[in-house]
Amino acid sequence: MKVVRSVGRAFEFLEYFRVERRPLSLKAMVDHFGYPLVSTADILKTLLHLGYLSFDVKSKTYLPTPRLFELSSWLSQDLLDPFDLMKDLHRFHDATGLAVLLGTTNDVELQTIVNLEAGEVIYGRARRCLFTSGTGVALLSALDDEIIERLYRLAATRNLFDRNELSLAKVRAEIAAVRLRGYIASRNCLRPGRMVVAMPLPVTYSGRRLALGCSGPADEIEPRIAEIAALMTTFVAHHFGESDGAARYATSAVLSLAEKRRVHLAH
Repeated sequence: MKVVRSVGRAFEFLEYFRVERRPLSLKAMVDHFGYPLVSTADILKTLLHLGYLSFDVKSKTYLPTPRLFELSSWLSQDLLDPFDLMKDLHRFHDATGLAVLLGTTNDVELQTIVNLEAGEVIYGRARRCLFTSGTGVALLSALDDEIIERLYRLAATRNLFDRNELSLAKVRAEIAAVRLRGYIASRNCLRPGRMVVAMPLPVTYSGRRLALGCSGPADEIEPRIAEIAALMTTFVAHHFGESDGAARYATSAVLSLAEKRRVHLAH
């Protein structure tokens, strides 16, 4: 898809502030991106005029304003707060010692909403084709077959995968297996030597499906697939409407596993 140049650059600038975490000058932006001085200045001034950046005359630097945070704060509140997910996603991450992500569908791609890895929280950055991602296939398993086929053909026309290597019949078989087991364990889907265990969640976010994924080195995850899948099942039971007994079991399972792995969980 063709990106409108000025719009794409505006978001690149805002994301660069997140990386640098400090005020930045016009020169710093030009030096980093290599874009023309005039167009870079125009974009920064536009963001300043709209209230998303502030400008310090003395240092001649720009800095994002709280308005930028307010623009999307309702998303995390609506998604995570009702289920108190962030606290227990951290617990899940600590208990497994693996990267944990919460993802949703975005057209024919998996959009990561939250990614916990090495103690860092990363919001909404990574995107991958649904059909070449273990977590993406978990999301697809919750959709109607007609929609899956439509998405498959759309992704294929965009050359997001090789049809000779990933046929529709193979996709259907993978999805049938996920529906039977309740989860997927996929090797080398992110990069060689990596593995992901993923499970669709029984809730939607503004009509969009959600999935929970757990990834790490394949040689570490493969012997623990059943353990991780069981922990995911109890995690889901705890948060999304199962009985009180299941909820208590889910909480004790997370804490028990964490204790066995000698991980300190913050309360």
